[in-house]
Amino acid sequence: MYHKLSSKDRVLDVAQYQDFATFQPALYAARDETPVISSFDQKLSFLIRLRLGLVSRGQREERLASFLKEALSALVDDRERFENLFQRAARELLSAWGIRARTFLTAQAVRRLFEALSSLSFGGSFPLFAKSEFQKGEDAKNILRWFMGTPSFRDCSFRVMTFRILKAFLFKKESALMQEICSEIETLGTALCQRLQKNHGNPWKERLSEILLGHLLTLLPFFEPEQGQELKIPQKIQGCWEMISCCVERLSLTPRWLGAPFLAFALKPKQGSPKGARLLLLFPGTAQPTASWSPLDLWTDFAPLFSIGEFLFSLFAKKRLSSFLQQERAGSRHEIEVSGISLGGSLTLLTVAHFPDLVQTARAYTPAALGRHVMCCYEKKSALLKTPPDVSLFVQKGDIVSWFGARWARAWRLFLLVPEKPLGRIASHLKAFSSLSCVALIPLDPERESRRLRRKVFRALFFLFSLPVFIILSFFILMRSLIASLRAALVFFHSRGSS
Repeated sequence: MYHKLSSKDRVLDVAQYQDFATFQPALYAARDETPVISSFDQKLSFLIRLRLGLVSRGQREERLASFLKEALSALVDDRERFENLFQRAARELLSAWGIRARTFLTAQAVRRLFEALSSLSFGGSFPLFAKSEFQKGEDAKNILRWFMGTPSFRDCSFRVMTFRILKAFLFKKESALMQEICSEIETLGTALCQRLQKNHGNPWKERLSEILLGHLLTLLPFFEPEQGQELKIPQKIQGCWEMISCCVERLSLTPRWLGAPFLAFALKPKQGSPKGARLLLLFPGTAQPTASWSPLDLWTDFAPLFSIGEFLFSLFAKKRLSSFLQQERAGSRHEIEVSGISLGGSLTLLTVAHFPDLVQTARAYTPAALGRHVMCCYEKKSALLKTPPDVSLFVQKGDIVSWFGARWARAWRLFLLVPEKPLGRIASHLKAFSSLSCVALIPLDPERESRRLRRKVFRALFFLFSLPVFIILSFFILMRSLIASLRAALVFFHSRGSS
């Protein structure tokens, strides 16, 4: 009835099987010594969907379609919606594992796909908002709904932009609104933690919710919590979720003469926190024009011959971060976790690459890759460690920021989030796909992703575009620094003259 695949040269030709029942044992045989996979039938149906994308049209496609229909019958009620996601995720997984569209699946390829499927998740996280629609007078909630609550990014953009929000983000920072958003992030984190505490039956939902929670916390630096402010954040300690009281410490990464400092935010567990609580160091991404560190973020984004964030990190932040991390490791019992989104994600990776002995965990969301020299330095340092840091990267389908930079480290875990429907380039970078009700989480090979041709093309184009932008920003920052120094000198001489 079926062929047992023991040779990597054998071909798994699905078209030879008459029905799903005879096809399933062949896949079990092809799995060989791969560990047992939970929810096997669901992941098996996804593999059939992959196989459907590999065959030419005709009788073979019709027969495979019948396999798919039978396999999907036990999945979910909304089959059409899930099937659309299967089609999008299938193309990405085939590309990620290097399987050409016109080839058949060999036994070796099947084993590799099963390895990927064992880490693949479908579904959605616990929702952050009871109501996804925008409410008048709830500016703080509406801002977060814009990023993490609504399926449509383009349709809601103008509805959320009230005069108060536009003024606070484009012209003059409003501290009250920023504090409201920080408090709302704390409230959403508490609600999500409670759902995670009560619901342990769905590992996929819990996994995506953990990603959503990390994404939510990376938004905190954009709204600049105050020095000494107390915040409660969820943390997973010994397998259980708890709310940990933390105190915010602002860390200046640039000297005063550059103007307003580029800040990182350390959330330090307060005394009496349970054993296993972690210090969370958050890096901001490229922020709104009214952010304290603007335009230093754009300055380091467009530095030619450097990966995103590396110019500011190498010139100023590295020494300050080294001092801070060494001090915390020497005088604290807490492990250190670093995290960030966009530019903040790149700074997260730079931190763990230069200080793998001081950082235990790193989570980077929609980051750019790093330079080859940085990755070689990291791999040499981490090879000497008994326990290298746990690094996870989350990129999103349609986001081109992850195409910049040279490469990722081989040991890092890289995941691609694929939504059920394609979103625009801007939305794919800003929107948290983990908040959607239907999303696929696909493991990628960091080494293979680093070798893609489009990465080399984007690096060349980025250099040509970034050079004039960097020169203009450098002139602007230099003039702003000079004016600030002259003002300080005038105030000093005026105070001496009056005294």
